[in-house]
Amino acid sequence: MGFLDLANGGDGIVSSKTIVSPSDLKGKKVGATKGFTNYFFLKYVMNQNGLTDSDLTIVDMPDDLIASALLAGELDAGAVMEPAISQLVAQGDFKLLVSSKDTPGVVTDIVLARTASIREKEAGLLGVMRAWLDALAYWDQHRQEANSMMAKEYGMTLEEFEQAIESVRWLGKQDNLDYFGTESAKGQIYNISQQVIDVAKTEGMITNQVSPSTLIDGTLLTKLQ
Repeated sequence: MGFLDLANGGDGIVSSKTIVSPSDLKGKKVGATKGFTNYFFLKYVMNQNGLTDSDLTIVDMPDDLIASALLAGELDAGAVMEPAISQLVAQGDFKLLVSSKDTPGVVTDIVLARTASIREKEAGLLGVMRAWLDALAYWDQHRQEANSMMAKEYGMTLEEFEQAIESVRWLGKQDNLDYFGTESAKGQIYNISQQVIDVAKTEGMITNQVSPSTLIDGTLLTKLQ
C-alpha cells in the first residue's frame, strides 16, 4: 500500500578486515537470521555478486547474537543492524563490507493492508497515509522539536535519536510514487519483491504461487491529495 522509509545504512554486512569485497565471502561463515531482514539482505548481496549457498556457509542464528559471535571469532562476517554495525566497527577488528546505503531501495519499512480493506476502508486508510505525510511535513519544519518528542518516546537522548535516524530516509508521496512506478513503467518495488519471493521459495518459506503484481497495489497513493 505504501512505504514509510528506506534503510540508508542501518542494515549491513560486517566482516573481518581480511575480507575486501562481498565476493570474498566465498568459503566464509556468515551469520544471518533466516526469514528476517538481515537474511534477505545477505541473499541480495550474494545474488548481486554471483555467490550461491554452496559458496559460503550461512549460520542461522538470532540477530542479537550475531555481533557476539563475531567478537568470539565464530564467524567471518555477519548481517547486522545498527547499533551493532557501529559498535563492531568501532571495536577495531571489523569493517562494514556493504550496507543498505550502497543498495538504495532494497531494505524498506512498508504499510500493508488486506485487499478487502483497501476496497472497504479506503477513507480510513487514506487518512492514515495523510497523517504520515503531515507528520513528515511537521518534522521537516520543526526538526529539533519533533526529534525531541520521538527521542522521548523511544527512551533515547536527542543526540542518540538524531544519530540513529541518519541511517534512515523517510519517504513522502513522490518518493512512494517513484518507487511504485506505473503500469507501463513499473518501479523498483517490483524487482525487489520478485527477489524476495525467489529467496522465500528457494528456502521453503512459501509454497504457493505469488507474483509482485498480486501483492502490490499503489492505487491509494494516486488518490492522496
